[in-house]
Amino acid sequence: MSWLRGSFLAAAFAAASLAVASPADAHVKRQGAWPDADRPVTLDLQKTPRDEALRKVADAAGWSLVVKANMPQKLVDLHLKQQPAGKVLDLLLDDEDDYVAKRDGTLVVIEDAEEGSDNPADALKGLVVPPIPPVPPVPPVGSVHAAPSSTSVSINIGSDSTEVDEPHARGKDRTVMGGDVRIAKGEVARDITVFGGNVDIEGEATGDVTVFGGNVRVHEGARVHGDATVFGGTLALAPGAKVDGDVSALGGTLKREPGSQIGGDVNAKTSDSDSSDSHDKPRGLVMRAGESIMDGVRLAAVLFVIGTVLLALAGRRMESLRFEVAARPMRTLALGLVGLLGSVVVLIALCVTVIGIPIALVGALLGVLGMFGAMCAVLSVVGEALLRHRTTNQYVHLAVGCALFVALSALPWVGGFVGLITALAGIGTLVATRGAGFFVKRNGGGTPYRSVPPEAPVA
Repeated sequence: MSWLRGSFLAAAFAAASLAVASPADAHVKRQGAWPDADRPVTLDLQKTPRDEALRKVADAAGWSLVVKANMPQKLVDLHLKQQPAGKVLDLLLDDEDDYVAKRDGTLVVIEDAEEGSDNPADALKGLVVPPIPPVPPVPPVGSVHAAPSSTSVSINIGSDSTEVDEPHARGKDRTVMGGDVRIAKGEVARDITVFGGNVDIEGEATGDVTVFGGNVRVHEGARVHGDATVFGGTLALAPGAKVDGDVSALGGTLKREPGSQIGGDVNAKTSDSDSSDSHDKPRGLVMRAGESIMDGVRLAAVLFVIGTVLLALAGRRMESLRFEVAARPMRTLALGLVGLLGSVVVLIALCVTVIGIPIALVGALLGVLGMFGAMCAVLSVVGEALLRHRTTNQYVHLAVGCALFVALSALPWVGGFVGLITALAGIGTLVATRGAGFFVKRNGGGTPYRSVPPEAPVA
């Protein structure tokens, strides 16, 4: 029956389009002053009750509508583009019953054919004409189920119709301190900001994703409309993941799988998983070795500059650090490990509160600078151990220690271990000397330097 009704409606619409002189079909009788050409209307409705559709058509045509007929309720679909309002009214009233459409100016009354009279003024007596509402803006026509034309139309009556996809909402902002965030598949969030936690995105983020001290993974089919930024962590993009904005991994690594998409710029060290071809492996090894050497050179140059400045301006404090690492190297390494773990715990505890975040940032910056200065003292002690019999110049000792650090850093596996040992030794000397004498016991008295006695000579 649905296909028979659809064929009947199509035939009725074709007949109405050809017979311009006849204003109505056999089911709708018009009375009153109907113009030859009604205002064209454009509508796009899905699964809308017929009385609601009539009201929408009347609003678009600028009519005041009164429905007195007892019409059966049906769901209709309207996809109209510049169609005469009168023709659309005829099609909406086309069913088993007969109706009378009476018009007086912009007032339209719809009645059952049995109750209608020939004089429209009788039906309009006593009616209060409401003010004509302004015509709402016409929404864009999403799809038209007909051949492409400037005046095409498609009307489906019944419940079998395709639903229109609603636009995605922007979602809510997510800000978490000391915890993880997961956006499930089908879930939408806006801006995501995490301190000391990880982010898993399987759905959609309409804003930016920013993580401090954690990792971000964008799964297959997930999407980030803004930028994705990681400080001190790993940003992983699975196959089919998409980031429309820029991607940055500051102090971390970008792991980009084949098939992932980045719409903006990339500011990160990339670790691609698609470098499995045999002819690319030697080239990759050479490039990684060159990068390791350059990283070691840059770090050694920074350490040499910092060490030179400290030896010139803070010789006694540098001597206390040198004395500590030379006298008790194993104890220094143990204190360095304990100090590193303790500093991480303290930083995470500070990041839990909003007030503690700036304190943690300042403390981390000062701690890194102090660690670099202590690493200079460690390298200086290493250089002194190699050249003690030839020279006593501390700047030469520091230069030799930095050169040895560059050479060992270029070796696979060994370079990372050397850097870790040097950093732990530096942290341990800071802990053992209470920050090179900057932190003194209130009731201790005497010299602030734990390891160097007052009578020790200072170079």
